[in-house]
Amino acid sequence: MSETRRPAADFSWATVGSEPVLRLQGVLTVWTLGDLLPRLQAAVQERPPVRVDLGGVVQADSAALALLVELARQSVAQGGPAPFFAGLPAKLRDLVRLYHLQDVLSFDAVA
Repeated sequence: MSETRRPAADFSWATVGSEPVLRLQGVLTVWTLGDLLPRLQAAVQERPPVRVDLGGVVQADSAALALLVELARQSVAQGGPAPFFAGLPAKLRDLVRLYHLQDVLSFDAVA
């Protein structure tokens, strides 16, 4: 049996006006976030995002939700506002509601 290759999780930065926007893309699951997390944490430590765009995410699970909570926690711990999360996939929006995190994560209602 051959091993199935999972698409990588990745991120990039953009600036909208003067606000830093973190763009997440690819597959954000327990299987892919291990490689991404250290690089992402270092980048966010340097430059906390005001907005996180998840429009490029093709698959996500509860590990992705934990990542969003950590991004919000880290931004607030650095003295900034919690970021606004745009383009959440339907599954992540459902998980936010299931775990009653609407007061923790600010996001658009429809992706």
